[in-house]
Amino acid sequence: MSATSAVSGARVLYRGPPGMKRALYYFIGTVFTGAGCYQGFLLTQHLSWPIFSRDPEKTKLAPPMLRYATGAAVAVTGGGLGMFFFWTPSRLATRVTLYPATSQIGIRTAARPFRAFLPPSMRSQRSAPLNPQDPCERFHPLDALYRRDRTSAVEIEQFAQGKGRRVVSATSGKRQRVPSSILLGEDVTFGYQLEAAPTPLFETKAKNLYTQYWSRFKLSLRGETDWSEVAGGQGLTPAEVEAKAQLDPKDPWFMDRKNFDKLFPVRGYGSK
Repeated sequence: MSATSAVSGARVLYRGPPGMKRALYYFIGTVFTGAGCYQGFLLTQHLSWPIFSRDPEKTKLAPPMLRYATGAAVAVTGGGLGMFFFWTPSRLATRVTLYPATSQIGIRTAARPFRAFLPPSMRSQRSAPLNPQDPCERFHPLDALYRRDRTSAVEIEQFAQGKGRRVVSATSGKRQRVPSSILLGEDVTFGYQLEAAPTPLFETKAKNLYTQYWSRFKLSLRGETDWSEVAGGQGLTPAEVEAKAQLDPKDPWFMDRKNFDKLFPVRGYGSK
């Protein structure tokens, strides 16, 4: 079967925003990395003992081995935290596409994974293959993906029973009870996080101004919904075009919310 015919039958199941704008993740990562390296350098030059003494006559410069080991540890810690924020956007799913012809799920993320910058010969064979036309999209077997428990996904039934967080849709104005996110996982990956909650509708007369403005601040950090076309596809469907025009720019969209949950069953971390 040709790649064109496989893509032509693709169905987008979900489109949504990243939980936080990609540029903010990169900014935070840069801050952690820069601060860690700078503090590590200072420790290699000025680490003294005892640390909390203010009397210059009682302090001595630490031995070189201790200074460089401490400085390196601080720099590696800061760099590790920074790399985590650089890596996180590559796990924030913004589009989930079903390819029936190949029984695969394509998950497009807010950023391409690190291995996309490596030559194909250097990429791990255990990792999900990348879409050659869109390096932000990875392919997974349909039966390998599931919703992980110990997250909001396991509370789907509770939300359906009215025990979830109340959210007012910005478009319909109706209160809904939905999970804030859904975590899709695979045995060989760290999983993907999907934003499932609609954009809150803020009332002009709020009883709690702190809650209102804190919600507004969190919403301002949120990215916008991914309405990109499937690589090699036929463009947006009429339903997607209508949803894009009606929904808030930061609202997620599901082709079929109920069946989406059925397509990805809940499984535990250790279950097979």
